[in-house]
Amino acid sequence: MIEKKEFKFVIYFVIFIFILTTLPYFLGFAVQGQNWQFSGFVFGVEDGNSYIAKMLTGANGAWLFKTPYSGEEQRGFLAFLPYLLLGKLTSAPGQHEQLVVLFHLFRLTGILFLAVVSYVFISTFLCNVIHRRLVLALSMAGGGLGWLVLLAGGNNPLELYSPETFGFLSVYGLPHLLFSRALLILGLYGFMNWDKNIKQTLLIAALWGLMGFFQPLTITIGWAVLGAYLLVWCLSNLTQKKGLFEKNWFSSLRAFLIIMGLTSSWVIYNFLSFQWDPYLQGWYAQNIILSPSPVDYVFSLGIFVPLALWGVITLIKTKNNNGYLLIAWLLIFPILIYLPTNVQRRMADGFWLVLLILSAVPLAFKINLRPQIWIAGSIPLWISSLILLVGGIMAVLNPAQPIFVSRDAVNIFYYLRQNAGPGESVLASYDLSNPLPAWTPQRVVTGHGPESIHFKEVLNDIDSFYQTQDDLLQLKIIQKYHPSFILFTDGKTSKNSFLTRVYTSGEYSLYKVHGENK
Repeated sequence: MIEKKEFKFVIYFVIFIFILTTLPYFLGFAVQGQNWQFSGFVFGVEDGNSYIAKMLTGANGAWLFKTPYSGEEQRGFLAFLPYLLLGKLTSAPGQHEQLVVLFHLFRLTGILFLAVVSYVFISTFLCNVIHRRLVLALSMAGGGLGWLVLLAGGNNPLELYSPETFGFLSVYGLPHLLFSRALLILGLYGFMNWDKNIKQTLLIAALWGLMGFFQPLTITIGWAVLGAYLLVWCLSNLTQKKGLFEKNWFSSLRAFLIIMGLTSSWVIYNFLSFQWDPYLQGWYAQNIILSPSPVDYVFSLGIFVPLALWGVITLIKTKNNNGYLLIAWLLIFPILIYLPTNVQRRMADGFWLVLLILSAVPLAFKINLRPQIWIAGSIPLWISSLILLVGGIMAVLNPAQPIFVSRDAVNIFYYLRQNAGPGESVLASYDLSNPLPAWTPQRVVTGHGPESIHFKEVLNDIDSFYQTQDDLLQLKIIQKYHPSFILFTDGKTSKNSFLTRVYTSGEYSLYKVHGENK
């Protein structure tokens, strides 16, 4: 049972964590000046610019996703709809700033939604308010002990680059993952605690259908967890000589099949789209998000395993059917993160909360510790998030690419916005191609690793274009990619007859390609 005053803590926590994680962004806007403009992001800047670019395409009328980071023909794909919709709330002037502010308001809403849902879910398994609060805080702002690897000169730990494995990076700057995780957990909570009548079953299916707009892949995680849950529950019935198919289990199976059937359209749509659409095939081939070696997971999560196993034993002894869901998720986690797919690491989403609850169960049931001891013992689990926060603050206090964009480059972007048509293509260096579509509704030849298909080939051609003095080779590259404009940097200019300089800002020069040469 949750008392109303407990939600006051959740609200205060959300306000605190939002202010804390917004501080680096606020500083970024505060220190921008005559030479630099803040991108709006302090980590994952390339992805951040791509989200703003998606919002801008929505502002310009798009309802289906077509990336501005490729010159390839695209049919359009139902994805990133929340970003497209948010973009429709903005307009010039100052549109880039509006987009960034809306992005972070979206993040605040996601933090609140996830915090409330997580607290309700946690309360299903933990009765003590202190335990509930600590698990909530750790699930959204804590991490493991992977940061110790840094002291030994090792590679980046999962805490610093995997928003799926832990919670803080999503809180820090990935709002769509906050919503998808909250909807996943809410659906699982409903499945455990609500009656399995048709209305409530349809509600869970609707929640997970909505989840597909934020992260369709998370639907398959939900399926896997529920399937494993029913299997563990079934085996438990067998060991307790209750019979394999008791009434409650059978009604849960029926609800699971209904949910799976109703949400399968998302999975089928995505599967067929990535099979048949040439652009999406290229995107999928480049979108490599593989799980690291098991050693990395052991370094980051290993400290929780003994406690989690103790929690499993405790839950089995209590014979609580809800506990079987946590046990099932623990059992299938290694399978999910090493499935034969390009996006293995994505399959870890949501597990961090489960691991924390399992680790807290034996401490809550078996060991009576004062709150001060709980808090003191958790101190090492905040270090990775502190590293990310301090790193963000240090980065914005020393303006440089890619977190900041040169004012001269931004002037070029604004010129394009006023003088080029939406969807016209611009050839530019990679470091300018990434931010350009976040400021102006033109396409670039490349600019984002996964979304710019044939990435290596295109990048080699762009490098060749800027390095060569051969007019014919440059013309060949232009006729291959059909840009309407070409952006030169570092004070370089062009005397080619097929190019006309139309705008200069500092060391940046923008040229228009003569129509017959495109």
